[in-house]
Amino acid sequence: QSKPCEPCSPALVIRTVCVKLPCGVEQLFHVFPTTAPVSPGRKMRSLHGYLRQYPDSWKKRLELAELFHITGDWKKAVGEWQHVLAMRPHLPAALKLGDMLLKLGRPEAATAVFKDARRQDFQSAATRRHLDGWIAFCEKNADRSVMEFQAAADLEPKNPVHRHGLALAHQLAGRPPEALKVIQHALNLNPNDLMALSLGHEMLFAAGQIEEAIQRAQHLLKLAPLDLLAMWRLVDCRCQSGLAQGAAGLETKRLLRCMSRLSQNSFLIHEPLAAFSLAQGEPQKALAVHREFAEQHPQCPR
Repeated sequence: QSKPCEPCSPALVIRTVCVKLPCGVEQLFHVFPTTAPVSPGRKMRSLHGYLRQYPDSWKKRLELAELFHITGDWKKAVGEWQHVLAMRPHLPAALKLGDMLLKLGRPEAATAVFKDARRQDFQSAATRRHLDGWIAFCEKNADRSVMEFQAAADLEPKNPVHRHGLALAHQLAGRPPEALKVIQHALNLNPNDLMALSLGHEMLFAAGQIEEAIQRAQHLLKLAPLDLLAMWRLVDCRCQSGLAQGAAGLETKRLLRCMSRLSQNSFLIHEPLAAFSLAQGEPQKALAVHREFAEQHPQCPR
C-alpha cells in the first residue's frame, strides 16, 4: 500500500459509460477498468452465486464492484465498495469509491471516505499527501489541493497518479495552463499514459486548442480504440475545424459509423451526429437529431 494506484497500462480497454446523476441529468464518464470481461452479465451471475454462499469474501465483492463500475451501475458499485471497506481497510477501493462519489455529485461523502483512508497507518508519506490532496479537492480548497498533490509528486516523481490529481487541482483553481503543464510532464514520463492523454485531451478541447486536442485524441484512440468519449470529442473537434466535407468529411463520417457500431445508445451518438450535420450546412437535419433525442430522453434537460 505504498502507492495509491499503479500507472495505466496501454493494454487496458477504456470504456465510456452513461451515468444518471442524483439531479436527474445523464453524463458520460471514462472508466479505466482493471479487467475487461468478455461477458459482464455472466460474470456477475457467477459472483452473485458465490457471494450468496460466502458473503464475507471481500475479494469477490471487489470484483463485483469493478463490474458494476465498468457497466455504469455506479450506485451498486458504491454499495459494494462500502461493503468491502466496512469489512477491512483497502486503499484502492477507498480511492475508487471517493472518485465515484465525487462524479456522482456527493463531495461530502467522498471527503468522509478519503478521511477514513487517511487515518490508516501508511508507510508512504506520498500516499498521505495524495489523500490530503483529495480531501482538499472535495472541500474545494484548490490551493491546498495543489500543494498536497505537488508534495506527493515531489516524493514520488515517477508515480503519475500524483500528477493526474495535481492537474485536476490546478483546473479547480482556474489555472488551465498550469494543469496542461502538469499533464505534459506526466506524458514526458510515459507518452502512453492513458489517463494523462484523456485529461489532456479534455483540457485542450475546453481551452479551444482544437488542433492539439485532435492530435491527443488520435493518439489515445490508437492505444484504446473503444474509448467512445475520446471518439465523440474527436468528431466534435473535426467538425469545429471544418473537416466535414470531401475526404476529411468521409473520415469524420467513418468515426461516426464506428461510434454507432460500438454503442446503440442515442445519448452517446446524437451530439456528434448533430454537430456533423451542422458542419455540413444542414441545420434542419441537426435539429431533427436533437428533437428525436429529446423525445427519447425527456428526463435530460440538456
